Amino acid sequence: YIYFYEKFHPYPYVLDSALNHLKKLPPEQYPAIWIHYFYLTEQYDNIINLIPFVENDTLIDGWTAYRIAIAYKHQRMLKKTLHWLLIATEKLPYQLDFQNELGIVLAMNGDWTNAERTFRFIINEDPYHYKAWNNLGYLYLLKGKPRIAITYFKKALALEPDYQQAQVNLERAYEMIK
Repeated sequence: YIYFYEKFHPYPYVLDSALNHLKKLPPEQYPAIWIHYFYLTEQYDNIINLIPFVENDTLIDGWTAYRIAIAYKHQRMLKKTLHWLLIATEKLPYQLDFQNELGIVLAMNGDWTNAERTFRFIINEDPYHYKAWNNLGYLYLLKGKPRIAITYFKKALALEPDYQQAQVNLERAYEMIK
């Protein structure tokens, strides 16, 4: 039911059916599937409560690590977010949305060098990844280089003209120049 919900039919009653089946599985023994369910239902506290059952599991997959990272990010626990994103991107290095999230968290932690390296990796792998272009531009905005940032925001908007975050960032960059 969880995969059906995620891929084809995103209606709440599908997750209700999933929960009915999940109740037969102890979360301590099946943390990954419970984390997946809690991620889809945005129950981030419940994900964090399952971490003790996952950290001893050497077979954790990249998607579960990513979902844990997002739960920690929602709790504003950036060091733990970074830890789990590094696991997720190690296991799935070409899952570029994971890489993008990693770049954002690196930047939030003040590691601008590795954030930039991450965004450039994404763009190298997929030059049409408009969010990475936007985030690279935002990094340059943080560095106080609005003219360079504008170039990246324009690239993001050329790829996705309705991307509001790039539009807002572009306006900020022009304000910085004035």
